[in-house]
Amino acid sequence: MSTEEVEQEIDRVIGECAGAVSLCWEPRPEGVFDSTQAVTYVRAASDRLMSVLDAEADRRVDRMILWNVNKLADLRAQVKALPLIDYDKDDDELIRRADVLAALGDAP
Repeated sequence: MSTEEVEQEIDRVIGECAGAVSLCWEPRPEGVFDSTQAVTYVRAASDRLMSVLDAEADRRVDRMILWNVNKLADLRAQVKALPLIDYDKDDDELIRRADVLAALGDAP
């Protein structure tokens, strides 16, 4: 779902809930229902929920970035522990540690 679709679905669910709970009164209220005011409340609740969802998404992205940074640091440490030059029998070529580090974004 796109962000806009999520927002529309949240608006719909909150709007339906607001309409349903407005009928929970005994006796039921009479008079004119102010739909403009109801939309204002629904929009405010939707905005707050979207804010919470955005913050949670940002937090998850931050955790993923940190995890990847840590994994990359571990990989770099492992590569730095390798011999300066190794021979890959499958590809019949020399593998230089400096080349692997350069591919990881480290200067040899």
